[in-house]
Amino acid sequence: MKGILFKPWKIKAIADSSPDFEWQTRRLDGLQEINAVPNKWGNEWRFNCVGGDWYASEKHGHQCSIKPRFQVGEVVYIKEAWSPCIVPMSAEAIHFKMGGWKHNQDDWHSPRFLKAANARYFIKIKDVRPERLQSITEADIGKEGCGHIEASVGLRIQWYKELWDSINPKYPWSSNPWVWRIEFEKVEKPQ
Repeated sequence: MKGILFKPWKIKAIADSSPDFEWQTRRLDGLQEINAVPNKWGNEWRFNCVGGDWYASEKHGHQCSIKPRFQVGEVVYIKEAWSPCIVPMSAEAIHFKMGGWKHNQDDWHSPRFLKAANARYFIKIKDVRPERLQSITEADIGKEGCGHIEASVGLRIQWYKELWDSINPKYPWSSNPWVWRIEFEKVEKPQ
């Protein structure tokens, strides 16, 4: 099972959300070749149902096949910062940083190393498609986790620009990179 990283505030928002809330995230996975010169690629993308690949067409004829990291229907676990339990209740017992557990800061392990068996939150991928970053709408920004901001469209866009640039300095908002627009919903832990 694949894992996915989110900022702690977004993990909390996902955990606290109703099961029917539709979430979104935008990711750059596998799009480095296209984003070297994003404007040279046209808006016509084709999806190959058999392999799950997307084909991008350059404005001058070249094509590129890209498989997104996540596929529709896939269940993915959310990776969080964690620490092993001191009390020997079980070999797999852990504490999560977001759970408010007080620890020495050095005791926390990177979310990257959380195993699926220890995860507590899961999402199901509902849709994956390529689009330009600046195609995001106000409704999309709400689904990205900006629902807590009671502000005008301009302020929500500014919030998202700053968030994006803080996470993706190599592909800033101003470069309008191609991204995977991933829609998902929170689900129970698979059996």
